[in-house]
Amino acid sequence: MWGAEHMMGARIARRGANKEGGMANRQGFTLLELLMVVIIIGILASMALPQYINMAERSKAAEALTNLDAIRSSELRYKAEKDVYTATLADLDVSITTPGQYWSFTADAAAGTATALRTGPTGGATIRIDLGTGAICTSAVATYHIGVTACSV
Repeated sequence: MWGAEHMMGARIARRGANKEGGMANRQGFTLLELLMVVIIIGILASMALPQYINMAERSKAAEALTNLDAIRSSELRYKAEKDVYTATLADLDVSITTPGQYWSFTADAAAGTATALRTGPTGGATIRIDLGTGAICTSAVATYHIGVTACSV
């Protein structure tokens, strides 16, 4: 029994021994190990960042949809009272949350639509709602994934 334990201890000591015969004194990571960790983190970040940006853009689209729905409801009340839609949002009994921060909102009385235009560095996309039917369309179906059709301009 003593012989087996002694042999096991000798095998462990030999595995960790350095060239001088002492135990290896390893206190940190090698440059290669650190480089591999940085590369792996970079790969993971490159996969996650586009998804994060898309999710943030979709949440901004949800804000626009909420505001467009409020504009539509207010336009329907306005039309029930005055028998026409208004092109002036100030005439409506609705308050737009964070106006101009991500979206600018307009109403087109003649076309019977309300439109949200994306502002800022990723500007240009539109989301439109038909005031009569509530049908929604967007110029950026692939970006917003809101289950609506593309707008015919």
